[in-house]
Amino acid sequence: MANTVLDGEGKLCSEFFSIEIKEVTNNDKIWDDRGAGSHKDVAFWKVTPSWGFFSLGHCVTDFHDIDPEKGHKAPVTITLKPKPGYEYLLAEPTGFEKMWDDAGSGGTYGDCHIWRMKCPDGYVALGDVVTSNGNPDKSAFRCIKQTATNAKGETVSLVAGAGYMNFAKTGETALKAFWTDSGSGAKKSVAIWPMQANGRPSSRNQVYLVAGTFKASRFYENFPDASAYALLLSFPENDIMEKVDMANKKFKLTGAYLPTEAELQASEVTNEYFVPFFAVKDDNYPNQLQQFLASPFYKIRRVTRYEAIDSYQPVNTETKQFTVMTGKNEETNYNNEIGITLGVSVTAGGKAGVPLVAEGEVSVTASIEASYSHSWGGATSNYEERTFMYPQTVTGGSFGVLFQAKSSYTIYRKDGTPLGTPVKVNINEFYADEWRPKDTATPETPATESKADTPKTTTPNTITFTIEAPVGKTIILEGRLEIRDGQLVSTPAVISVSAPAAAAVPVGQTMLFDSTTPAMIVNNKLSRSYTKEAWIKTSINPNYQNIISGGTNGQHAFFVVGGKVGSGHNEKWDYVTSEEPVSAGWEHYALTYDADKQEMKLYKNGKLVSSAQQVPPYKGGNFVQVGRWDTASNGFIGEMAEVRIWNGALTEEQIATQMNVSVPKATAGLIAKFPAV
Repeated sequence: MANTVLDGEGKLCSEFFSIEIKEVTNNDKIWDDRGAGSHKDVAFWKVTPSWGFFSLGHCVTDFHDIDPEKGHKAPVTITLKPKPGYEYLLAEPTGFEKMWDDAGSGGTYGDCHIWRMKCPDGYVALGDVVTSNGNPDKSAFRCIKQTATNAKGETVSLVAGAGYMNFAKTGETALKAFWTDSGSGAKKSVAIWPMQANGRPSSRNQVYLVAGTFKASRFYENFPDASAYALLLSFPENDIMEKVDMANKKFKLTGAYLPTEAELQASEVTNEYFVPFFAVKDDNYPNQLQQFLASPFYKIRRVTRYEAIDSYQPVNTETKQFTVMTGKNEETNYNNEIGITLGVSVTAGGKAGVPLVAEGEVSVTASIEASYSHSWGGATSNYEERTFMYPQTVTGGSFGVLFQAKSSYTIYRKDGTPLGTPVKVNINEFYADEWRPKDTATPETPATESKADTPKTTTPNTITFTIEAPVGKTIILEGRLEIRDGQLVSTPAVISVSAPAAAAVPVGQTMLFDSTTPAMIVNNKLSRSYTKEAWIKTSINPNYQNIISGGTNGQHAFFVVGGKVGSGHNEKWDYVTSEEPVSAGWEHYALTYDADKQEMKLYKNGKLVSSAQQVPPYKGGNFVQVGRWDTASNGFIGEMAEVRIWNGALTEEQIATQMNVSVPKATAGLIAKFPAV
């Protein structure tokens, strides 16, 4: 598959940039304060970018010389190279404003001048720069555009607000800079403030990174008057649980014995995926900076093959109960060592609900400190392995084997060393093969002229799968196994639940929500006008349960409150409310908002039940998610299906027509859909 996380030179790349962290050397020093008399040592450093990369500012240390044995490690900074077609995202500064010079300090290392970049409109500077004489060279530095248009035509942010680091001790109320020229005798005052990333990106494939630079203030106890920024880098996601084509890898029995290991290896299919450093927890490095330097990306090698999971040799034709397991096993603390969690379930669709997502989804949760605290992958929930019991007719006098596809995942650092132990995932893909001695084989019907063109017939056998579940939550999947010439060629497709189904039921798969279900974050994608819709089946006495809402970064809510479904904006949450409380069964609710008309409407089972005029647009950003407010509060308890978010206000006719139809994810105007199948 295409390696979208690495550029052509093997460097880590985001959606718009190739990224390289550069480490400075003693030859890169610009100035230090020897002889100046300041109360604390300082040195300023430049970086020499690789070809095509650009510096975003200079570095600072509280020591004069690099000496790792003394703990004086070389500073590092991020440099960027725009991808082809995105060169406009970095621009030369239009000029510089002098923030400080060391005139009068008596420093012996030469002169020092600190400058602030002046950027074109729409661009910002991520750091200040230092020279030992004269003005800086504009061509050596770059400002970054605040927003960009991605391949989907969406406007996305390239920077996010950051903060300045305060070095005051616990209990001290005054701000304390990293360094000041106090005691130097310089005519002007200056304070140096490194930056730190604040908050957490709303998308799981993003990371905040400060550039490793600083900004200066003309006052000792004041932050700089210029805003601090961090890079907001978006990375393409690889589906490491994608379906592997195993059609030509099936093993054919040739006798009454299991296949050898060598024969099974012949069915192996190998796939490789690459993820950025922040997606993997690697205790081999003391911090994420060292991890980025050593292994900016990791390779995940997936080996999939068929394995024999059961065999039989019956005397008579009979029904045999097979135990089949899907999900993950043999973890050996894989989550703790790697920070990765794989989720897999059966692919199911039909007329009622089951708390499973489609096979092929994965959640990779990284344990990353500070500004690197993010997750990676495509799933919204984690699923443990499940056990299925089902009967299958086996042929007397035969030797048969049931095969299952299994994938083994191993993570490798950039240098090729493996990380942790492999994890094995059992896939919901099976086939059965039987071998019979010639003397017991069923005689073939002699071909005659009248039967020469008679096609073979197929007899589907109806079976029942029962998933192990707690008392009161037994779930049954009813499906069909089609067996042609002794071969299992299909898997279950219809679902039913042990509890009586309501009259109205959703199409497709359903999702189970409880207190442990993580938020399904859609990202900052909600449009000004929108439609939110979902099939819901709530728990007993539902109250303050969010269906599709935002948070502090998006003041909009679509939720169940006081047993009724309602919605609002900007802390007024009852613009529209259903007259009747939610029932114990499945119900479809849709909410539309027309920003131009400032009109909000609520629909139940395709019918308008409440509307409001003069509803102002939501404030605080366009963050949107399923089943939560912010990241943890007022979670939904129950089941949902066909959760959809549209980029405009649908009509009543459109809602009524589409509510009972599974809409493809690629449908025009559809911002997000859960489950994503």
